[in-house]
Amino acid sequence: MVASYDNFRPTSRASTNRDGTTAERVIRIYSADEGGALADSDAPKYGDSISVGGVTLYCNGVTADQVPEGVNADGALLFEVKATYATLDKSPQDGKARWSVSSQNEQVKRFAVDKATDKQDWPAESGSVPGPTTAYTGLGIGVTQDGAEGVDVDDPFEVLRIDLWMAPTAVGAYLAAVRALRNHVNSDTFSGPWGTYAVGEARLVSYNVQHVNGELDQVSLEIAWRENVSFDVDFSGGGSDTVTKGGHQYYWQRTAKAKTDDEKAQMDVLDAHVDTVYPDGAFSGLGITWAMFDMVEPS
Repeated sequence: MVASYDNFRPTSRASTNRDGTTAERVIRIYSADEGGALADSDAPKYGDSISVGGVTLYCNGVTADQVPEGVNADGALLFEVKATYATLDKSPQDGKARWSVSSQNEQVKRFAVDKATDKQDWPAESGSVPGPTTAYTGLGIGVTQDGAEGVDVDDPFEVLRIDLWMAPTAVGAYLAAVRALRNHVNSDTFSGPWGTYAVGEARLVSYNVQHVNGELDQVSLEIAWRENVSFDVDFSGGGSDTVTKGGHQYYWQRTAKAKTDDEKAQMDVLDAHVDTVYPDGAFSGLGITWAMFDMVEPS
């Protein structure tokens, strides 16, 4: 016996897993066949997105199954159209991206204190007579009779990882732009959901491409961020200058060993230099936009 259903607007039900990374939506549609049910304007489509608890999920599959003995008064068959949704990493979409930030440390050797706030005043020689007027950068760390040995310290920096998905046919042209910027420092402001990296603070360190036949390619970029800094340097010849160092530039100073009147060791700065090692490049060439993360850039 064939069950008869009246005509009605498509109805649906949905469910999601506990952490909100996958979801399923089932909708009942009348049609002459499976193809018609999948093509119906009310049926979910591959690539559609829904929001679950503020998390955007993307449709990664749609199927249509006939309901046994289901038919309406016009003779159309009843189908259950089932769509599955997942987060971007489980359901990549062309032109979409995700990002993550991690903090790392790099061990460097510091030979002398180089920030004005780190300087220490020498005590007055006697009474109201001021202390030594010879310029200095501060008490050297690891100073011996033969010079400053320095000390190993952990220097923090940030790594931004961006994963993009695109059609395999588009990867070649995109990689050409990426290769042109590899090991370059941003000559323009580089902004996104992670914040804003000022000019000179971001460097494209590496990239990786994952290709699987029949699927979108994943292009991963790693960008290292080091903050720009400015500090005052006093020179033994007199005078003080503000030195500005880009995040990926290097600062070095030429010093001379000296002793104070009480025979304490100190290193006087003769001159200071900022060295540019990495070339500049316009990171706009990476084509990263807020829309890739389903976000609107704040005004």
